[in-house]
Amino acid sequence: MSSLRRKFQTTLAFSVALLIVVAFTVQPVAASHRNSVEVSHKGDRIEVETNDFDIDLRSDRAEIDTQDVDYEFEGNRVEIDSDDLDVEIDGSNIEVEGREHNLDFELRDDGDDLDVESDDFDIEFRDGRWEVESHDSDLEIESHGDSVEIEGDSFDIEIFRGHVEIDSRDFEIDIGSDGEIEIETDNFDVEYENPTLDLESDDPDLGLEFDGQNADIETDTLDIKMALRSE
Repeated sequence: MSSLRRKFQTTLAFSVALLIVVAFTVQPVAASHRNSVEVSHKGDRIEVETNDFDIDLRSDRAEIDTQDVDYEFEGNRVEIDSDDLDVEIDGSNIEVEGREHNLDFELRDDGDDLDVESDDFDIEFRDGRWEVESHDSDLEIESHGDSVEIEGDSFDIEIFRGHVEIDSRDFEIDIGSDGEIEIETDNFDVEYENPTLDLESDDPDLGLEFDGQNADIETDTLDIKMALRSE
């Protein structure tokens, strides 16, 4: 009888302990903070503000500013300024400046031929072949047959005949010969083909399309259409 009582007491004690553990572990968890979106319209200017980036839309021009990188889109010209790389795209011409190795080169696409010129290296595409000449032993430049890759500690640039890919710590850019530019970052993705800019972000939940005059902005709580107007 005493053995049965001890078994019952042991089972009861275990059940109470289990109940305490379960009661402790199912305490409510605070919901994670979501990035907010604020939209303002001031005549010839539309501003979208989030915790991680701000968007400024004006006639035929868009700017996206983050803590480390500034992006500017105007016509065929796109400028990106960051701590590691500055990139300027003007039609089929691309200029890149980097803090590392004092990187500075300009790519010119003349249709049949392609030239990449800098103080550190020369790259040419002639008659279906790449020709590479490097003057900087610290830069890694390799020809892969269909492309040439320039690699540093903080960037990786690969030049194809039809497009250019630039990877850095802050962004990835794909520049097509047809004028389409794709940018991927941790906070948002952008597709730009003059004059249309498409931006998508998961946090905040934001979708934006801007054609130089009209903006369509969608978030998890609103869907608004705006048109710029002259003051």
